[in-house]
Amino acid sequence: MIKKTVISAATIVMPRAHRKELTGLKALKGIGRIGSRARRLGLKMQSTFPGCGIFGVEMFYLETGELLINEIAPRPHNSGHYTIDACVTSQFEAHLRSILDLPMPKNFTSFSTITTNAIMLNVLG
Repeated sequence: MIKKTVISAATIVMPRAHRKELTGLKALKGIGRIGSRARRLGLKMQSTFPGCGIFGVEMFYLETGELLINEIAPRPHNSGHYTIDACVTSQFEAHLRSILDLPMPKNFTSFSTITTNAIMLNVLG
């Protein structure tokens, strides 16, 4: 998730969420190494879009090591719903702060506590 304001032109990247689909795919190895690449790609993408607020950026990591942008959502996104209960600041609060050009709270990208873990499942069917 990327928070973008128009007035102050501040850009902040929310914590990434890793998702393993229930399709038998192997979990990614080296997720930390691709995190900085994904961050740079997301920031490059959002710099081309006008407007402000939360931008949900969904990417695919291919076995070749390539990162592809799958979806750009100029709004709070279902992949960030874990922030409601797990983070100091939810994606919804971050969205409002962004469009109102309000500062973010201290440690806003942190989990609520040092023992906080989050799991989010999309139930389809």
